[in-house]
Amino acid sequence: MVADFSKKQNREKEDILFKTFVGIFLVVFLLLIFANVRLYLRKKELTDQVKNYSEQISKIQESSKKLEEQIANSEDKDYIEKVAREEANMQKSGEKAISFIMPEQDDNANQQGNNFWNNVWQKIKYFFK
Repeated sequence: MVADFSKKQNREKEDILFKTFVGIFLVVFLLLIFANVRLYLRKKELTDQVKNYSEQISKIQESSKKLEEQIANSEDKDYIEKVAREEANMQKSGEKAISFIMPEQDDNANQQGNNFWNNVWQKIKYFFK
């Protein structure tokens, strides 16, 4: 009997130790998962920043190339005339400027959308009369 009692106490101690070990293991495992998720999100954020900065760098490099071309062509009379016509809207003496005014597409699209919904509303009103 005494042997059975001591075996039960040893088994209870082993069970408590095992449960404690499993509990500690689960806590550590959950902490590691949490840390891994945080690192993943941070890596994603930094990757997006790098991509954004790379796009900005490429845009700045393109702008730099354009400016270098403009500087290289600054002595060319044809280039100066082209810039004066396109950017400053200048013209030679005796020339007449013609400009085309195009209708705006957005206004027409809104009117067509409004007409559609007005027609639908009119049909609904007619149905319930």
